Amino acid sequence: MFGYLRFFLAILVFLSHVGFRVNSLNPGVFAVVVFYILAGYVTTYLFFEVIPQKRKILNFYKDRVIRIFPLYLIILFLTLLFILITGYGKPNFNPTNTLSNLFIIPLNYYMYIDVNILTEPKWPLIPPAWSLGTELQAYIILPFLLLSKRLFFISFFISFIIYTLANISFLHPDYFGYRLICGVLFFFLIGVLLRKKEKKSLKLIYFTIFFEAFMLFATKSINKDSYTIE
Repeated sequence: MFGYLRFFLAILVFLSHVGFRVNSLNPGVFAVVVFYILAGYVTTYLFFEVIPQKRKILNFYKDRVIRIFPLYLIILFLTLLFILITGYGKPNFNPTNTLSNLFIIPLNYYMYIDVNILTEPKWPLIPPAWSLGTELQAYIILPFLLLSKRLFFISFFISFIIYTLANISFLHPDYFGYRLICGVLFFFLIGVLLRKKEKKSLKLIYFTIFFEAFMLFATKSINKDSYTIE
Protein backbone atom coordinates (compact mmCIF):
# COMPACT_ATOMS: atom_id res chain seq x y z
CA MET A 1 0.00 0.00 0.00
CA PHE A 2 1.39 3.41 -1.06
CA GLY A 3 4.71 1.75 -1.89
CA TYR A 4 5.57 4.04 -4.80
CA LEU A 5 4.55 7.13 -2.84
CA ARG A 6 6.72 6.14 0.11
CA PHE A 7 9.65 5.48 -2.21
CA PHE A 8 9.22 8.94 -3.75
CA LEU A 9 9.02 10.55 -0.31
CA ALA A 10 12.15 8.68 0.80
CA ILE A 11 13.98 10.11 -2.22
CA LEU A 12 12.87 13.61 -1.21
CA VAL A 13 14.23 13.06 2.30
CA PHE A 14 17.51 11.80 0.83
CA LEU A 15 17.76 14.87 -1.42
CA SER A 16 17.08 17.05 1.58
CA HIS A 17 19.96 15.53 3.51
CA VAL A 18 22.40 16.12 0.66
CA GLY A 19 21.43 19.80 0.57
CA PHE A 20 19.01 19.88 -2.38
CA ARG A 21 16.55 22.80 -2.22
CA VAL A 22 13.76 24.14 -4.43
CA ASN A 23 13.69 27.94 -4.28
CA SER A 24 15.17 27.71 -0.75
CA LEU A 25 12.43 25.30 0.32
CA ASN A 26 13.35 21.94 1.81
CA PRO A 27 11.63 18.98 0.03
CA GLY A 28 12.26 16.78 3.06
CA VAL A 29 9.80 18.84 5.11
CA PHE A 30 7.00 18.09 2.65
CA ALA A 31 7.96 14.41 2.64
CA VAL A 32 7.93 14.10 6.44
CA VAL A 33 4.52 15.77 6.68
CA VAL A 34 3.09 13.35 4.10
CA PHE A 35 4.63 10.47 6.07
CA TYR A 36 2.69 11.73 9.10
CA ILE A 37 -0.54 11.69 7.11
CA LEU A 38 0.18 8.18 5.78
CA ALA A 39 0.86 6.99 9.33
CA GLY A 40 -2.59 8.17 10.41
CA TYR A 41 -4.17 6.51 7.40
CA VAL A 42 -2.44 3.18 7.98
CA THR A 43 -3.15 3.28 11.72
CA THR A 44 -6.88 3.63 11.04
CA TYR A 45 -6.80 0.70 8.62
CA LEU A 46 -4.90 -1.51 11.05
CA PHE A 47 -6.97 -0.59 14.08
CA PHE A 48 -10.39 -1.18 12.53
CA GLU A 49 -9.75 -3.77 9.83
CA VAL A 50 -6.72 -5.87 10.83
CA ILE A 51 -6.21 -5.90 14.61
CA PRO A 52 -8.45 -8.46 16.41
CA GLN A 53 -11.31 -7.03 18.47
CA LYS A 54 -10.18 -8.69 21.69
CA ARG A 55 -7.66 -6.48 23.52
CA LYS A 56 -7.54 -4.25 20.43
CA ILE A 57 -5.40 -1.45 21.88
CA LEU A 58 -2.87 -3.83 23.41
CA ASN A 59 -2.62 -5.83 20.17
CA PHE A 60 -2.17 -2.61 18.23
CA TYR A 61 0.73 -1.59 20.46
CA LYS A 62 2.30 -5.03 20.04
CA ASP A 63 2.01 -4.71 16.25
CA ARG A 64 3.73 -1.31 16.25
CA VAL A 65 6.52 -2.46 18.57
CA ILE A 66 7.23 -5.53 16.43
CA ARG A 67 7.11 -3.46 13.25
CA ILE A 68 9.39 -0.65 14.45
CA PHE A 69 11.85 -1.69 17.15
CA PRO A 70 13.65 -4.74 15.67
CA LEU A 71 14.69 -2.89 12.51
CA TYR A 72 15.51 0.29 14.44
CA LEU A 73 17.71 -1.60 16.91
CA ILE A 74 19.58 -3.30 14.06
CA ILE A 75 20.28 0.08 12.44
CA LEU A 76 21.22 1.51 15.84
CA PHE A 77 23.72 -1.30 16.40
CA LEU A 78 25.25 -0.89 12.93
CA THR A 79 25.51 2.87 13.44
CA LEU A 80 27.22 2.41 16.80
CA LEU A 81 29.58 -0.14 15.29
CA PHE A 82 30.46 2.29 12.49
CA ILE A 83 31.14 5.08 15.00
CA LEU A 84 33.32 2.89 17.19
CA ILE A 85 35.35 1.66 14.21
CA THR A 86 35.76 5.00 12.44
CA GLY A 87 35.63 7.43 15.36
CA TYR A 88 33.12 9.53 13.40
CA GLY A 89 30.75 11.57 15.54
CA LYS A 90 32.25 10.75 18.96
CA PRO A 91 28.92 10.23 20.76
CA ASN A 92 28.56 11.33 24.37
CA PHE A 93 27.83 8.02 26.12
CA ASN A 94 26.08 7.88 29.48
CA PRO A 95 23.13 5.85 30.84
CA THR A 96 20.56 8.57 30.10
CA ASN A 97 21.68 9.04 26.50
CA THR A 98 21.84 5.29 25.91
CA LEU A 99 18.30 4.72 27.18
CA SER A 100 17.06 7.69 25.13
CA ASN A 101 18.42 6.13 21.94
CA LEU A 102 16.89 2.77 22.83
CA PHE A 103 13.41 4.13 23.58
CA ILE A 104 13.41 6.58 20.62
CA ILE A 105 10.71 8.95 21.93
CA PRO A 106 13.16 11.17 23.92
CA LEU A 107 14.97 11.86 20.63
CA ASN A 108 11.96 13.96 19.60
CA TYR A 109 12.80 16.35 22.45
CA TYR A 110 16.44 16.93 21.57
CA MET A 111 15.89 20.69 21.77
CA TYR A 112 15.20 20.41 25.50
CA ILE A 113 17.46 17.48 26.43
CA ASP A 114 21.26 17.38 26.48
CA VAL A 115 22.79 18.57 23.20
CA ASN A 116 21.15 20.23 20.20
CA ILE A 117 21.47 17.97 17.14
CA LEU A 118 21.02 20.92 14.79
CA THR A 119 24.53 22.12 15.64
CA GLU A 120 26.31 19.33 17.49
CA PRO A 121 25.04 15.79 16.74
CA LYS A 122 26.73 13.93 19.61
CA TRP A 123 23.73 12.68 21.53
CA PRO A 124 21.42 10.77 19.15
CA LEU A 125 23.23 7.99 17.33
CA ILE A 126 20.69 8.39 14.50
CA PRO A 127 19.76 12.11 14.41
CA PRO A 128 16.80 11.75 11.96
CA ALA A 129 15.18 9.32 14.42
CA TRP A 130 13.52 12.34 16.05
CA SER A 131 10.68 11.91 13.51
CA LEU A 132 10.29 8.27 14.51
CA GLY A 133 9.90 9.52 18.07
CA THR A 134 7.05 11.73 16.86
CA GLU A 135 5.38 8.77 15.14
CA LEU A 136 5.67 6.57 18.21
CA GLN A 137 3.89 9.19 20.31
CA ALA A 138 1.15 9.37 17.68
CA TYR A 139 0.76 5.58 17.77
CA ILE A 140 0.34 5.75 21.55
CA ILE A 141 -2.35 8.42 21.30
CA LEU A 142 -4.26 7.46 18.15
CA PRO A 143 -6.16 4.37 19.42
CA PHE A 144 -7.88 6.48 22.07
CA LEU A 145 -8.73 9.21 19.57
CA LEU A 146 -10.12 6.63 17.14
CA LEU A 147 -12.52 5.39 19.83
CA SER A 148 -13.80 8.84 20.83
CA LYS A 149 -15.07 11.34 18.25
CA ARG A 150 -15.20 14.13 20.82
CA LEU A 151 -11.61 13.56 21.92
CA PHE A 152 -10.60 13.22 18.27
CA PHE A 153 -11.87 16.61 17.17
CA ILE A 154 -10.75 18.40 20.34
CA SER A 155 -7.24 17.04 19.79
CA PHE A 156 -7.40 17.94 16.10
CA PHE A 157 -8.23 21.60 16.71
CA ILE A 158 -5.83 22.04 19.63
CA SER A 159 -2.99 20.64 17.52
CA PHE A 160 -4.00 22.77 14.56
CA ILE A 161 -4.07 25.91 16.70
CA ILE A 162 -0.56 25.14 18.01
CA TYR A 163 0.60 24.55 14.44
CA THR A 164 -0.93 27.87 13.33
CA LEU A 165 0.70 29.77 16.19
CA ALA A 166 4.02 28.24 15.16
CA ASN A 167 3.56 29.32 11.55
CA ILE A 168 3.03 32.93 12.59
CA SER A 169 6.11 32.61 14.85
CA PHE A 170 4.16 33.05 18.10
CA LEU A 171 5.67 29.67 18.98
CA HIS A 172 8.95 28.28 17.67
CA PRO A 173 8.17 27.58 13.96
CA ASP A 174 10.49 24.59 13.65
CA TYR A 175 9.71 22.85 16.93
CA PHE A 176 5.95 23.32 17.13
CA GLY A 177 5.23 23.55 13.41
CA TYR A 178 7.18 20.50 12.30
CA ARG A 179 8.67 18.31 15.01
CA LEU A 180 6.75 18.13 18.30
CA ILE A 181 3.65 15.93 18.46
CA CYS A 182 1.49 18.70 19.94
CA GLY A 183 1.85 20.74 16.75
CA VAL A 184 1.77 17.99 14.12
CA LEU A 185 -0.80 15.58 15.58
CA PHE A 186 -3.47 16.98 13.29
CA PHE A 187 -1.48 15.75 10.27
CA PHE A 188 -1.87 12.19 11.55
CA LEU A 189 -5.58 12.88 12.11
CA ILE A 190 -5.96 14.09 8.54
CA GLY A 191 -4.79 10.61 7.53
CA VAL A 192 -7.44 9.13 9.80
CA LEU A 193 -10.12 11.26 8.18
CA LEU A 194 -8.98 10.28 4.69
CA ARG A 195 -9.39 6.62 5.61
CA LYS A 196 -12.81 7.10 7.19
CA LYS A 197 -14.12 9.04 4.19
CA GLU A 198 -16.83 10.83 6.12
CA LYS A 199 -18.44 13.74 4.31
CA LYS A 200 -18.10 16.20 7.18
CA SER A 201 -14.57 15.03 7.75
CA LEU A 202 -13.64 15.63 4.13
CA LYS A 203 -14.87 19.22 4.39
CA LEU A 204 -12.63 19.62 7.42
CA ILE A 205 -9.70 18.14 5.50
CA TYR A 206 -10.15 20.57 2.59
CA PHE A 207 -10.34 23.51 4.98
CA THR A 208 -7.27 22.36 6.89
CA ILE A 209 -5.14 21.76 3.81
CA PHE A 210 -6.16 25.13 2.35
CA PHE A 211 -5.43 26.98 5.58
CA GLU A 212 -2.14 25.17 6.06
CA ALA A 213 -1.02 26.00 2.53
CA PHE A 214 -1.97 29.63 3.07
CA MET A 215 -0.10 29.84 6.36
CA LEU A 216 3.02 28.22 4.94
CA PHE A 217 2.96 30.57 1.95
CA ALA A 218 2.37 33.67 4.09
CA THR A 219 5.22 32.81 6.46
CA LYS A 220 7.67 31.30 3.97
CA SER A 221 10.15 34.13 4.40
CA ILE A 222 10.10 33.63 8.18
CA ASN A 223 10.42 29.86 8.26
CA LYS A 224 12.43 28.94 5.20
CA ASP A 225 15.69 28.67 7.16
CA SER A 226 14.14 26.92 10.17
CA TYR A 227 13.74 23.46 8.71
CA THR A 228 17.30 22.26 8.58
CA ILE A 229 17.20 18.48 9.04
CA GLU A 230 14.70 15.74 8.44
